[in-house]
Amino acid sequence: MNTKKATKRALLTSVTALVMCVVMLVGTTFAWFTDTASTAVNKIQAGNLDVDIVDKEGESLDGKSLSFKDVNGKTDILWEPGATFKLDSFKIVNNGNLAFKYKVVISGVDGSAKLLKAIDFFVKIGDAEKVVLADWDGILLPEGKTATAGTKEEVKETSLITISGTMKKEAGNEYQGLSIDGIGITVYATQYTHEYDSFNNTYDKDATYGTGATIIGLDGTYDSLTAAAKAWRESKGVVTSGGTFGMNSLGTVDSIAWVISGEVATGDGEGVIGNNGAGESILGGGYFTPAVTVNNITIKGVNDAKIAKTGDSYLVSAAGKNVVYENITFVDTVRIDSNPANLTFKNCKFEAGLRMPHSAEAANVTIENCTFTGNESSGYAIFAQGPKKGSMESFTIKGCKISDCQRGINVQAGNNAVVTIDSNTIKNITGKTDNGTTYYGAAIQLTSAKTFAVTNNTVSDVVVNAFHIYNGCAADSIVISDNNISAAYLCWNEANYTNVTSSGNTLNITNAGKCVTKTEVISSTFTLN
Repeated sequence: MNTKKATKRALLTSVTALVMCVVMLVGTTFAWFTDTASTAVNKIQAGNLDVDIVDKEGESLDGKSLSFKDVNGKTDILWEPGATFKLDSFKIVNNGNLAFKYKVVISGVDGSAKLLKAIDFFVKIGDAEKVVLADWDGILLPEGKTATAGTKEEVKETSLITISGTMKKEAGNEYQGLSIDGIGITVYATQYTHEYDSFNNTYDKDATYGTGATIIGLDGTYDSLTAAAKAWRESKGVVTSGGTFGMNSLGTVDSIAWVISGEVATGDGEGVIGNNGAGESILGGGYFTPAVTVNNITIKGVNDAKIAKTGDSYLVSAAGKNVVYENITFVDTVRIDSNPANLTFKNCKFEAGLRMPHSAEAANVTIENCTFTGNESSGYAIFAQGPKKGSMESFTIKGCKISDCQRGINVQAGNNAVVTIDSNTIKNITGKTDNGTTYYGAAIQLTSAKTFAVTNNTVSDVVVNAFHIYNGCAADSIVISDNNISAAYLCWNEANYTNVTSSGNTLNITNAGKCVTKTEVISSTFTLN
């Protein structure tokens, strides 16, 4: 079956912009004719898959703008607690002659990361009740076809789609003066099992969505991160070769919004990073001279997105102030060297751990609902450090699954950081050895913070310590409560820390009253309630 890709996009800019990029995998329909007892191919007719996004009057939104509006239709709005604003409604349209299934993915909301925490987004489709905004999908048949009752099938176009945002009533004064700059939406379409060949209508039942990297606002889908980043640089007038490599007049870039579909390689960085390794942030646009500030970077995965490795380096760090990774599988150690002010991982999979050598001053780091099935070179599934001088503001690990690592979590956030380790599952921690005989380490290592709160975690199958309070830990407080802990040893309290508050923990400790250090098993008086 012949395939081709076509991309449409609508760049929608205003106080808040709705950016839409349509990525299509096009198939063909084969018309078979019989003349005698034998069958021959007399004609091949290629089908046409054509997707558009239009307003409620049916006018294409390509190049047009949408704005958040208040109840009176005004766009000059200010977000305040309890207020709700809506974007202009739009439709997805099938302008071709092939049925397709589509997936609509929210590829990123640009603007103040802090303000976004105070706003709930919803989507309303046709006459249905509005629901919390999430990825949604559907089926569009070409004009003249009949939808099957009880299915998602629609003919020609969807019902009107409206996105709204409501600021939480409990939002406080800390959100005053902040703004939201844009919402990115990506629509993926591929063949649907509707047209018949000479046997049935299931010949394209395994049709998959297109694979590649897309940057919102840039035409095309690319087979590597490098190819997409180079094309984006060229579209912005950045020099990608020669003695003036990286020269630009950008100053500040508000947003780089990526969508990764399927398995995509990093590429070798040619045309993006410098010959000496400078600017190794492909996802952040690469090397610039003079330097460029990128405010917001979102990297969202769809269709089992995975970033594959090219060469010796795994270049997945993103140099931006506010960086969000979502629904991405990482095949090698994720090393964040770019020091973002706000860093978030959501629903990601790490096959070789996460290493953050140093964060920005007062950084906020959140790792939520992620899966870790391997460790970085020091043996940790997660090893995060604050800035060389100063401290993070907050570090949160919540709802994650960590397994099959030498050591679990090590948080060295700095003495002003609020650290939260909540509702995680940590198991099969095997320990690290320096001498080949003694295995040491912990499921959770508390190195530095202002406060540690370790709550509602399940820790099991740990052959070393459940906890390690690192030498020199000077936190104001450590709270360990409502955890279910099964381990060989409870805690190596290397710091002789005394200000631990505990309650509601369930313990199954094989070697009570003992802990394991780097060299030997010693006695321990550490206890938990």
